[in-house]
Parts: sequence; C-alpha cells; structure tokens
Amino acid sequence: MKEGTGISPELESTVAIIQEMGYGVVEAQLRPVNRSIQVSIFITRPEGVSLDDCTKVYRTVMPRLEVMIDSRDINLEVSSPGVARKIKYFREFSLFTGAAMKIMAEGSNDWFTGVLKSADEKEIVLATEDGEKRYGSSDIVKAKISEG
Repeated sequence: MKEGTGISPELESTVAIIQEMGYGVVEAQLRPVNRSIQVSIFITRPEGVSLDDCTKVYRTVMPRLEVMIDSRDINLEVSSPGVARKIKYFREFSLFTGAAMKIMAEGSNDWFTGVLKSADEKEIVLATEDGEKRYGSSDIVKAKISEG
C-alpha cells in the first residue's frame, strides 16, 4: 500500500467541510496543470453517490477554493470512487466497511476475496469463506473493491 493519506494538505479544511455534509472523502488532490489548478475529489457514502451528491459538493466547495487559492482558473472534479476502485491508501479501508473486497497479500500471487468486516489505522478484517483474515498495511500488496 502507498504511504500517505490521498489528501493534499491544502485541502484538509475543505475535506472537513465535505465530511460535515455527510460524505466520506476517499481522495482529494490538488495539482497545478499548465496555468490552472486541477482539484479532484472522490466522495462516498454507504447508500452510494448520485450526480446530485456530486453537484451539491461541487457547489459548496468551488467558491471556497476560489477564495482559498485566489484564482478563478480552477478545474474541480467531484465524483464517486467507482464500484471497482483500487485501494491506494490504507486509511481508505475504513470508508468501505461492508463492501466486497479483493486482497492480494505479501508473498502470494492469489487474490483473497471477502467482505470487509472492520478497518482501523492498523489492520483490516476480511470475512472470507474460510473465516476471518486479518491484514496489516504492510501485509497488503494490492486491494480493490469487488463488484459483488
């Protein structure tokens, strides 16, 4: 798993606002592209994310970004992480408790499948057909949400 959180430090206060709106923030990145600023925010919630949710977050966040960055040349993208998202950062697991997952562990070439039962900052618990399996961040080579 990658080190870090997937949240650009400049966006931490913006992420807090989105969380207060009832959304989880999977990733929030800010980067310069040519002469503008590209901001990508991926939101989630247990019942799923609709176009209306993305629009609501966009309309809340965009004016704040324009003031914070002191620019009107900002390209803001707000979207869902998708049904088959690759997990990039260990902290993301806590946002997807209850979801079907595929995990590739250190020293294995096979995917382990199951439902993410719990996750904290140190380990995840995957409920599989063979019982519960526990993984720490250093145990996981790849992980993704499975489509079912």
